[in-house]
Amino acid sequence: MKTIKLALATVIVMSLVIAAHTVATAAHSAATTTAQQSQDTTDPSLQHYLNVDSVNQVIIVQHTDSTYVDVQLWIKDRSGNTPAWDIDLSCRGYIGEKGMGKTRQGDEKTPIGDFGIITAFGIKPNPGTTLPYVDVNEYIYCCADPVAYNRIIDVRKVKHRCRGEHLINYNPQYNYGFFFDYNKECKRGKGAALFFHCVGKYPFTGGCVAVTEENMAALLCAIDINARLIIRGSDAPMGH
Repeated sequence: MKTIKLALATVIVMSLVIAAHTVATAAHSAATTTAQQSQDTTDPSLQHYLNVDSVNQVIIVQHTDSTYVDVQLWIKDRSGNTPAWDIDLSCRGYIGEKGMGKTRQGDEKTPIGDFGIITAFGIKPNPGTTLPYVDVNEYIYCCADPVAYNRIIDVRKVKHRCRGEHLINYNPQYNYGFFFDYNKECKRGKGAALFFHCVGKYPFTGGCVAVTEENMAALLCAIDINARLIIRGSDAPMGH
């Protein structure tokens, strides 16, 4: 009888522990959601695009230190009475070796600003993105010449001896990536071939933004052509 009572007491205690854990987990989830929604109401970029119907994803790249950045993907939730932003992915990323504030070709800095997306591309096959996707082969370049400055081209169609980036040579960096519209006027000397791509062997880039290949593929599969890319310096913290 004592054994039965002891076993019963143990079951009761375990049930109480499980119940307490469930309540704590729910409270943590609620607190996390509240914190995210709190940021929604204070982050100027998320607020700006909250009621822009065409924009359903925002990628925020926040400089933290040296060549490191925090990368967040926010997706618009339309299930309630009013739209809200939910965070879908958060990871570390890397920027240009010389930091932020790109102004010219070759300065190895990452541009700051609010950018649109031109196209996705990759040495590997399309991972499932709905973005236009350029399959990188030996003929694909991002041109640095006057004929097609700051454009991804196929030299069989734009025929010339291209001196730009030969994308297929950048493996694993260009296994997956997307081209964003820094210098969309294609002004020579301002900078070309600014991409969001996979990490290479170093913890920095030549001016692009880089994340792991897994996160790059996830980003491509989560965004559409109307997504926005916000790149911020360390003097503009999130939510301010």
